[in-house]
Amino acid sequence: MAGYPSKRSFGDVAHLSSWHPEIPQIACALTQICLANDLVEREKWVPAARMSVTDYLIRLCKYSYCSGEVFVVLLVLLRRLTDSHGIRLTSRTVYSLIIGTFVVAVKVKDDVIHKNSFYAEVGCVTVQELNSYERFVLASLDWNIYTGADDYHQAIENLGKLRPLLQRHIELSLVPPIPSKRIIEDNSHGETSEVEGGPCSNNTILSQ
Repeated sequence: MAGYPSKRSFGDVAHLSSWHPEIPQIACALTQICLANDLVEREKWVPAARMSVTDYLIRLCKYSYCSGEVFVVLLVLLRRLTDSHGIRLTSRTVYSLIIGTFVVAVKVKDDVIHKNSFYAEVGCVTVQELNSYERFVLASLDWNIYTGADDYHQAIENLGKLRPLLQRHIELSLVPPIPSKRIIEDNSHGETSEVEGGPCSNNTILSQ
């Protein structure tokens, strides 16, 4: 679920070329939005993914070999989805929207791009799931995925305004929210896969 206690530290990835100093603020902002929206759907409670938004973004940063700017572009695209298309970030939707917008952001921003099978492994989803999330993001945005300098700097400025409110949450374990619908399917075999040494549950953490 979005507010599941974090098990990783931003310090583990702050030295990487894929790091961006706004990632902690992005993680906290998305978490707080999900916590608020989950309250609206409390009647739909079921167990959710056992990974926090913070840990998920740290994982993407650590294993995707993307540029740090990708995470700001991801935020811009998520803002467009939620502001213009009425899509709500909740514990049920946040992971699919993050990985879907992440892949689109990588393809928009970076020169070096890997196959979707690679990003699917990093994002703990199947290739088929990732493809469907990417198509959903592109269709919902009507392919309005260009992110100019003004969009980029506006996103940074908005995060700056929120920083005093978010700072106390950074790298803290958040109280789990009242989650919404089930977004994982238990893997009775308990198998795990690895990407460059990073354990990732084979369980589908995102629902169709």
